[in-house]
Amino acid sequence: MIIAESRGVPRLMNVLCDNALITGFGYQKKSITPEIAREVINDFKGKKIPASELGLMIATAVLTLVTIAFLVFLFRNHAFSPVTAVPQPALQENVGAPDAEKGDVLR
Repeated sequence: MIIAESRGVPRLMNVLCDNALITGFGYQKKSITPEIAREVINDFKGKKIPASELGLMIATAVLTLVTIAFLVFLFRNHAFSPVTAVPQPALQENVGAPDAEKGDVLR
């Protein structure tokens, strides 16, 4: 099948066989099946992707973009904003202790 498609051109035969081996490896196959050879030849010819696969690819791309947009929206103010110290109220010394100068001494 690959030999017939390459019309005996060595470089084209090499490209198709290389792509078939890579595709077979991706599918975890021990040998190259006629289905893999057809897929590689169709890819090389630039044939269209089936509608079911195209819809899945578009849905995945849209979902990825929406996720990225959400994360940017969520973290846009938090990622690079400087940390600011929150002022604390001044501590009073001896709170609740009797004041000897005012005569508030416990007897």
